[in-house]
Amino acid sequence: LLQRLSVEETRQRNQIFKQNRELLKLTADYQTLKRDYTRRVVRYYKEGPLLDLEVLLSAKSINQALVWLKYRKRIMDADKRRIETLKTQKLKIAGQTNRLRKSWERQKLLIAEKKRERRNLSIQRRRRKKLLAKIRNNKKIYAQKIKEYKEAEAAIKRLIRLNERTRTATANRRTEVSRFAALKGRLPWPTRGRIINHYGRVKNKKLNTIQENIGIDIKAPFGTPVRSAAAGVVTAITWQRSRGNILIIDHYGGYYTVYAHLSEISVVPGQKVRRGEEIGKVGNSGSLTGAMLHFEIWKNTKIINPEIWLKRRG
Repeated sequence: LLQRLSVEETRQRNQIFKQNRELLKLTADYQTLKRDYTRRVVRYYKEGPLLDLEVLLSAKSINQALVWLKYRKRIMDADKRRIETLKTQKLKIAGQTNRLRKSWERQKLLIAEKKRERRNLSIQRRRRKKLLAKIRNNKKIYAQKIKEYKEAEAAIKRLIRLNERTRTATANRRTEVSRFAALKGRLPWPTRGRIINHYGRVKNKKLNTIQENIGIDIKAPFGTPVRSAAAGVVTAITWQRSRGNILIIDHYGGYYTVYAHLSEISVVPGQKVRRGEEIGKVGNSGSLTGAMLHFEIWKNTKIINPEIWLKRRG
């Protein structure tokens, strides 16, 4: 966003410079024409009657004299129209330049505000990083986190069980079952990145503790798009202290995918989603290790290893 704003600010600044040059040229033309017109008028009032008399006396006919008078009037009228045209153009360009300058000033203020936000965000991230470093070395807090992970797992299981109770099986859903089941080993990855915590037992070497990971953790930059692994319907959006923002998608036939630690969610409960459709962005809500996506696959209320469902990367 900041880059786009900077590009737009530069474009507007260049446009202002261009219009200023055009305005200066028009002003110069206006002043020159006005000066010539003024001189011509002054000369006419000083010498015009004598000049007209001289032309009339030297004219070979009345028609020739009338032609001269019409010619002089036409020149004067043309100068006057040209002056008015230049004046109108000058006012128009001045108005455009003024509006563009105001827009440019607003753009500069917006860029300055975005830069301040980015600096503040950078400061907050550094503070968060220091805090996370302390938390990782604190067994008591880490144990609390494990407890919260289990509570999050139980909450997700309750949501899935509730959804299974209220669903009504249809032929269409049976079709969807076969589609999802056929994707085993071929599911697209929900986001770009690498797995930092695999499915199953994960050991914390610093604290010498074991944690049961019911999904996989994919390390990715903050704000990286998160996409639905398969077609389905958003069945729940919730928040847990240990997982942050959580999104659950029902793929029918008891198959569910879970996406956690999201910084943004771009869908709503009940919304149908396509395979590969963006549903949110990677975040660090509830995370101890910075920005990442926690991804799970469930079959009814049982957890499935996501790694055997995702397609292999070359």
